[in-house]
This record gives sequence, structure tokens and C-alpha cells, in this order.
Amino acid sequence: MTGLVMYDNIEVGKFWYSLKGLIRCHQSHFTCAIHSEDKWLFFDDLVQTVKTFPTLEAMQRQIPIGSFFAVYELNDQSSKIEMLLRNCSKTPETVAIENNYQNNPVES
Repeated sequence: MTGLVMYDNIEVGKFWYSLKGLIRCHQSHFTCAIHSEDKWLFFDDLVQTVKTFPTLEAMQRQIPIGSFFAVYELNDQSSKIEMLLRNCSKTPETVAIENNYQNNPVES
């Protein structure tokens, strides 16, 4: 991961996503790292023990080589905020229109 910038959180549209895992490929061998309870767990099927790292940066220093694929998860707090904002902007008129449309959808 030398020179690779990996973000813990990214914004896509109006939502935030948190980094939950990394898949690593090095010389046709795949390994993975999972973020769990404020630490990183690194799994390698060729090694019997699981390596633990306190931070993503610490793991990057120890395992710098390979191709990495990131796995992100929708940040629950982000989706709750978006839902609240969406609901706050609704007026009684828009709610009535929405409810009417859901009960009587327009056919094309």
C-alpha cells in the first residue's frame, strides 16, 4: 500500500460510507483485512494466526505490497440524517400528494 491513499470515510452523493474491509491480491494470492471494534484483523490462509493492527496506517506500513480492493458500508448515521432532512422538508401538501400517489399510482 505504499503511496496508496485509503480513506476511512468517503462521501458519495449525500451519503457517507465507512471503510469496513480490504481485499489484497499479491502474486495470485488473496488475503483480507476487516475493521472490527477499532482495530484491523488481517487474515491470510497461509498463516495460522490472525494479525491485529491498531490502525489502518499501521497495517499499511506492515503490508505495503499488492493490489487492494476496498469494501465500504453505508454509514448508518448518514442515512438517518438524510432521512430526517428529507422528512423535515415535507409540507402537509407534499405528504398528501405522496400518499395519494402511493395509493393511486399513475399508469403509463
